[in-house]
Amino acid sequence: MQSTRFYISMVIAISASAAFSSQPRDLPNLLYDPSFESAQVSIAYTPEKVKLYKADIYDYEFEYWHNNPEVKFDSEKTHSGLLSMRIDGPSKGETSTRYGFSYTGSDNIKLLAGTEYILSVHLAGDVKGGGKGVHASFKQISPAELTLTKTKWVKESNWTKVSAKFTTPNNFQRGRIYLIWDIGEGEKVWVDDVSLVPANGEIKQVSTPKIELRGGGDEGPIIAEIRTETPNAVIRHTIDGSEPTLYSPEVFGPIRLHGNANLKAAAFHEGCKTSEVAFREVKVNSRKTGGVPFNPVGFGEDVEQWWSRHIYNPESSNYFEKEIQSPDPVVNVGEIWKQNPSSVTAGIAEALKEIPKTGGTLFFDKKYGPYHITAPLQREKNYYDFTGSMLILRRGDLHFVSNGAVIKCDKMIFGFSSMEYADKGTLSNPPGNFYFKGLTFDGMGKADTAMIWRHGCDILFEGCTFRNYDQDALSHPGTVNITSNSDNAWFRNCRFLEAKNGLYLDGIHNAGVINCYFGPDIQHAGILNMTNNDMAPYSAFQRNSQYVVIHGNEFVGRKGVAMSLTNANTLISDNTASGEYDIFVYAQGRGKSNIVRNLRYNGSGYRIIGNVVENAETFLQLGRDIAQHTWHSFNMKNVVRDNNVRGNECFLKWSPVTDPHYPDYYLIENIEFRNNYISGEQMPQFIMDKDKRECMRNLEIYKNTFSGSRRPLTVTPKGEAVINPNIDFHSNTYKYNHKNVLNDDA
Repeated sequence: MQSTRFYISMVIAISASAAFSSQPRDLPNLLYDPSFESAQVSIAYTPEKVKLYKADIYDYEFEYWHNNPEVKFDSEKTHSGLLSMRIDGPSKGETSTRYGFSYTGSDNIKLLAGTEYILSVHLAGDVKGGGKGVHASFKQISPAELTLTKTKWVKESNWTKVSAKFTTPNNFQRGRIYLIWDIGEGEKVWVDDVSLVPANGEIKQVSTPKIELRGGGDEGPIIAEIRTETPNAVIRHTIDGSEPTLYSPEVFGPIRLHGNANLKAAAFHEGCKTSEVAFREVKVNSRKTGGVPFNPVGFGEDVEQWWSRHIYNPESSNYFEKEIQSPDPVVNVGEIWKQNPSSVTAGIAEALKEIPKTGGTLFFDKKYGPYHITAPLQREKNYYDFTGSMLILRRGDLHFVSNGAVIKCDKMIFGFSSMEYADKGTLSNPPGNFYFKGLTFDGMGKADTAMIWRHGCDILFEGCTFRNYDQDALSHPGTVNITSNSDNAWFRNCRFLEAKNGLYLDGIHNAGVINCYFGPDIQHAGILNMTNNDMAPYSAFQRNSQYVVIHGNEFVGRKGVAMSLTNANTLISDNTASGEYDIFVYAQGRGKSNIVRNLRYNGSGYRIIGNVVENAETFLQLGRDIAQHTWHSFNMKNVVRDNNVRGNECFLKWSPVTDPHYPDYYLIENIEFRNNYISGEQMPQFIMDKDKRECMRNLEIYKNTFSGSRRPLTVTPKGEAVINPNIDFHSNTYKYNHKNVLNDDA
């Protein structure tokens, strides 16, 4: 039988150096961005510096694309770094076929016309001596196809360096590089360190960025300005001390740092070496003056420790006890409405015109209420579309206070936005200092939302009520929606009565819901926290909700969930739930971003402490990827302790959402359950997917008290008993009428 062989081709499309591209690439390193070499799980599924895909294998003769499992990333042999790319030859009996491996999407690799270059690659394994069966070439595509090079071989220990020298013609526009070699049946070849450099060795380096800090001082956020002297270079930055890569967020303008940061920046330009990395350690302090107070986000620390010092925590030595100082002038909206009785905004729009750009206060005297708004919706766009009967754009320092007035509107009332994306293409510096006190918002059974922020900060609601909002609204609105890189939003002593969701906070940092009430007519979720993944390119801070406190609230639901979260570093403490919820807390990680390459969101750092929950079907349900992927300077441990759970059918349920593209997406790790009291007529179970039990690790269940008719089991959703060695049961107390023992620790 004739031996079956693969003919493997690497193809790299190259363009002439021209205008600056939004995704520049370093010429010397075509195979790996260094940050990917430490991310072995992600590497096979994430586009590399030149989009290296497992699925990008195609039939070389017929250009028929299909999946080829013979190409994978491997640590068995590496020329440098942690990983190389391994290609396996055909299995016995397969039909002989020519295959090609393609680098695609690399139009941002720019070459100069009339310049000599050297292309090289390191190969190991079953590479035939003397270069037989291996060929490297450069073909000009435009203005005409032309082969320009021959192949040179150099043996280096266990690796063979293949290099090809070529000169781009003076009329060069576009070209393509080919690396083709012959792999026989049962053979393997490792590929590493593909490089493309000018033959004279002259590779200019981008100028190191300069970081300048302003603002802040002893209190408040700090603004960082980052520049480089190299024209048209792109600056990218990180805030957790990791090295910036081509996939780190781009610097579009001044950056607002709302928490402590280890700020690093590097500059990139095609055809040049990446700059040296600039570094500044940034310390941000709280602010208690000038309206709504500010507390820095606790990046890099435990959420409980962060909350223990927070200005909104009554037990903190840093507690802010004073009344909020509202800015002058104070405009009486009722008096304005009285002067303008035909106003479709109940005098609010007219009152806003009397407030200068520096800010002021709108006072709603209840004797003039209810304030009935009939204005039609207006529409704007700041990355996303948004609406409101009144749009408040590019301004902050506005307070809305009342002695108990009602504002009625069957549409969204306010749309707040910085308009910074529309104006500058960035979302870095939101307007702030928005305060609402003593108002009742009535949706008249038709509106699904009272107001929305598209990029804002320093927002505080105190003693407000939200009622009569549409309980069957489409999508996932809350009575208040806060999104688009917004920060520092808090709700204290508020009431949420009728709506689909009580609150919708998307990708927010430094937020809290304190001593609020969520009534039985909230149809889906009392609190809905999600990940604002669309904002990932515009922030080095992961845009899932982080450093969120949900404390001292009362949930009285008849269905749905008390809170649904894709958060990290979230404290859920001292809440009560007496309604028949399906789930008290539903939490899952966002996983990988489909917008920013090499970004995987943290999904850990939950603290669920001291809650009293009756009659919810499930106390805690975990979806997927409850795991830590960054900020390795501290441990984002998940702790579930000191909860009193009564009448529940299930204490913990793990039901991962299937995603075939990310096989490690199910990971649930580093969770401690201790000192909980769990009782009920039904057996308090730990329900899990037995086929994914290897994805649960470092789970410890100890010093809990289980009281009911039977012992706790780990079971499948169908009730099948499962022994899971990754769950450590020990030192628990059982109070049952009879035993049914599994994972026995008595």
